[in-house]
Amino acid sequence: MTLSLDAIKIRQKDHDIYVSAVRASDLLNNYRVGWWSRNDQSGYQRPLRQSRLREIQSYLTKDIGTFPTSVLANVRGKINVKPIKRIDAKRELCEVTIPDSSLPLWIIDGQHRVEGLKAAIENDSGFGDFPIIVSLFTLNDTYDEMLQFHIVNSRAKSVPTDLAQRHIFRMASKIGLAEVMAREGERDALGAAAIAVVDRLMKDENSPWYERIQLPDEPRKQPGEVIRQRPLSDSIHYILKEKHVLQRDPDKLAKLLGDYWTALKEIFPIAFENPEEYTIQKTTGAYSLHMVFSEVYDKCEEAGAINKDKMKLVLKEMFKKTSERLGAEINDQFWSKTIDEGHHLAQSTSQKMIKALAQYFREALWE
Repeated sequence: MTLSLDAIKIRQKDHDIYVSAVRASDLLNNYRVGWWSRNDQSGYQRPLRQSRLREIQSYLTKDIGTFPTSVLANVRGKINVKPIKRIDAKRELCEVTIPDSSLPLWIIDGQHRVEGLKAAIENDSGFGDFPIIVSLFTLNDTYDEMLQFHIVNSRAKSVPTDLAQRHIFRMASKIGLAEVMAREGERDALGAAAIAVVDRLMKDENSPWYERIQLPDEPRKQPGEVIRQRPLSDSIHYILKEKHVLQRDPDKLAKLLGDYWTALKEIFPIAFENPEEYTIQKTTGAYSLHMVFSEVYDKCEEAGAINKDKMKLVLKEMFKKTSERLGAEINDQFWSKTIDEGHHLAQSTSQKMIKALAQYFREALWE
């Protein structure tokens, strides 16, 4: 089958966009959504929120029930365009025919509206004639789809930050880290670059981070997961910022961090055995310990070896001197989430307190 649409072709910079109104039933028979998941990282959409679908269904059936903004969709194949009337240099009335070989339409933005209509039609078939405003792209690359989604959603702060980070990581893979820094800023770019390291750590069965990181396709933490992707990758940005050479070698940094966290696990075995009850593998621990990784690296390099055993010696000495300065022993209990047991510096999630803890570590290293 083919899908025929009366449309206005609009030329914006280097892209033609076809604006039309599509019957809901026609769209619902010819669409797909590229969801991001750990098994399909070419996708870029967040998971559907059932609460949002219920809101849309209620809005359609009981409220005003209009969708005045367009759904963004893409045709990945060829289309046939028959000009009807030229309006001006940038606008033209036309008839667009999309052959079966070029379907489905890929929804870039508006998946909840489309799925909400689908649910409404199940209860009232009359919604099959509901006209949906669609802005249609003809982008050949899924990367370009992702870029459109990222621009529309992240700039409006409606896309989850963990998924937005995946978008930026994919941009860096496509156009280079330097260009992404210019577009998104150094912090966001380096945090996204750290995704390559995070993925390696979570897939390594010997890593203390194996299966302990919550990814964007998981609305809730799964058993064993103790930290979301975003705070972990953001904390690694401090390393990439200070050690530029490691920006180009995620394998090397993942190996170094695997040794680093294995050394920490050997120093604090109870905290790693019960990670939910301690903060060392949560935001506080990840940030404070990654903030001083470069100094530990330099200390090991001075000693002639950068490996797990050497890191363990440097870290044990750092914790010993920090204990003396703080007047509190840095042991497993130090990282406890229990108010009466853990130290307040290890329990706080404010950046000010985390940086204060990192500064204690840093000063102990260079005493």
